[in-house]
Amino acid sequence: MRASVLTILLLAACSRQAADASAAKPIAVLAPTLSTPQRLPSVRLPPPQEPAKAQRDPHSIVLPRRFVMQASGAVMPMSLVPGRLPEVIHPAGTAIVTEVPADESASTISEWDLATGSALRRVELPLPPEATNVQAIRSNDAIHVVASEYNAALYYVQLTPALEVVARHRLGIVTPLGPNAIATDGTLTVILADGVLDDDGPDGGAGGFFAVSFDVAGRRTSGRLPDPATDTGSS
Repeated sequence: MRASVLTILLLAACSRQAADASAAKPIAVLAPTLSTPQRLPSVRLPPPQEPAKAQRDPHSIVLPRRFVMQASGAVMPMSLVPGRLPEVIHPAGTAIVTEVPADESASTISEWDLATGSALRRVELPLPPEATNVQAIRSNDAIHVVASEYNAALYYVQLTPALEVVARHRLGIVTPLGPNAIATDGTLTVILADGVLDDDGPDGGAGGFFAVSFDVAGRRTSGRLPDPATDTGSS
């Protein structure tokens, strides 16, 4: 009897498992479907912008490297006089600059456009490279330059406003600490220096302060040593 009951229980369990297995549903796994790629609308990008150019300071001009001492960064001596007044092609006018290169070459004189900061023309002054003490002044129709070597020769050069050389004169020998001065009214130009005057007259070869004058064409008109008691008022 006990065996019959055990058999019945086993059959019931097997039939239940079979029923559960038949009732189970398969699991369906759906693979993702790939859609047809769509074309993106074209987009036109703006052209790349050029880097902004550095703005030049209208109150300054960059000097060429040949006028700057590389070891110290100091600028060689320069003298500045007015050039042309503002006009259509040069709206800010021009300036005329005497330049002493740091490479010991001859001094130059140039005209600079103040609007663009560029050199319009440059000519070499008819001076030896040792004449590095250069001063310039301007009259209506001429540029007047006085230049000296250290404890050596003194020169005068006259140019047109277009920087064409009109005259050149050696005046004498100047002392190391003696002042050199030049003045003009457009008709007469006078140079005063301390040293020894080159002259065939009575004052030639004498030392002291001397004055030399030139006319409007750059011709020498006189050269003499002023008398301190009568010409300067000193005692």
